[in-house]
Amino acid sequence: MQPAISIVIPAFNAEATLPDLVQDCVSQTLKDIEVICVDDGSDDGTLACIKELSRHHANVRALSICHAGPTAARSAGAREACGDWIIFADADDRVESTWIESLVTGGHQVDPYGKADIIAGANCWDRTCTDSDEVKMEQKRIWSVSKGLFPYGSQMNEIWKRMLGGRENAVTISHSMCDKLFRTELARNIFKGIDRSIRIGEDTCFNISAFARAQAVAVTYATGYRWTDTKNSLSYTPPLCALQDNRVVYAYVKNELLAHGYGECGATLWRDWMNRLTENQLRILCGDTKIAERLAARFMASYEEAALELIQSEM
Repeated sequence: MQPAISIVIPAFNAEATLPDLVQDCVSQTLKDIEVICVDDGSDDGTLACIKELSRHHANVRALSICHAGPTAARSAGAREACGDWIIFADADDRVESTWIESLVTGGHQVDPYGKADIIAGANCWDRTCTDSDEVKMEQKRIWSVSKGLFPYGSQMNEIWKRMLGGRENAVTISHSMCDKLFRTELARNIFKGIDRSIRIGEDTCFNISAFARAQAVAVTYATGYRWTDTKNSLSYTPPLCALQDNRVVYAYVKNELLAHGYGECGATLWRDWMNRLTENQLRILCGDTKIAERLAARFMASYEEAALELIQSEM
């Protein structure tokens, strides 16, 4: 029988951590799932590990691609997904047994008629957390008052505020792809436009593009995804590499926001977000706040130029 939900796990040199995550996935309280593990051209025993897991679990499927990065691996998994909904997990993380069920249940509470293309939850941002019950009460309070259904159009401006933050808005929607359910067809279409060479920021590209194209987004803040502190994670990409990727990420996201009618609010918040991120990366590199601020202005001018070039090329 066709599963309702596909879990896609890109894996590169993850033989040490992948078995625990797969066990978490097959132990979900909601059973109508499949788990697609995509070996991204690993040079350790990851592929053999995936094949062994698929032999032991009927709902675990093995895929393999030449090494091309997480976006290519996720895209390959999405193409093979049989579920109407898809969710992603990183091979070095863990999930609670209620991860999927809490998202589905929470989504139904705010979207009983099934209008949403995305069901957004929450992950445990505190790297020391081992269980969602340990998430700080203040964060839980922010989550609880932010629930709702946001249809395409002006109401989605609330989503950009919660995703991109700023002086007046806390970031309450993560840029992670692992705490959200996406309609599978929506996910497949988005992967077609994302640059495979991006080392960090590809999840931001995917998320904002998905939210910009969705007919509606259900925000539930169900917890269950546990992000672990792994030093080999792409989250630890050196700042200089991240600054180089920022040019592509910034241009892509700004183009998506403008193309889908979210220019006035979304693009402004996006620029502010990227400016803060760039300043932080430069502060790490040079160790001086004032110098970082001056350099950030130059980088942002370059990012705006890249966005203009992209927009003009599509006209």
